[in-house]
Amino acid sequence: MKGKFNEPRHRAFWGIHRSGQPIIGVSYKRIGSVKLAQLLAQAGFRDAVMLDSGASTSLVYEGKSLVRYTPRPVPNVVALVTPKLASKSTCVVIPN
Repeated sequence: MKGKFNEPRHRAFWGIHRSGQPIIGVSYKRIGSVKLAQLLAQAGFRDAVMLDSGASTSLVYEGKSLVRYTPRPVPNVVALVTPKLASKSTCVVIPN
């Protein structure tokens, strides 16, 4: 099992940019976790969390998938919502 964490896979992630902006993303191509971390640092992320990797990785914006394949269904989601919409959401929102 040694080294499998860095195996090239599709990767979903979220983080906070140096500007304070929260960002959710997904890799279009398979990438290792170490290379992803390097690219996110170059892109200005101050903090980042890898959420998922492999065939269940997906990203949807305004109802449209942004990945180029059909991902496996998974029972979890991370969503960014504006504070105004957060009160109407079924998501848990934890303020700073």
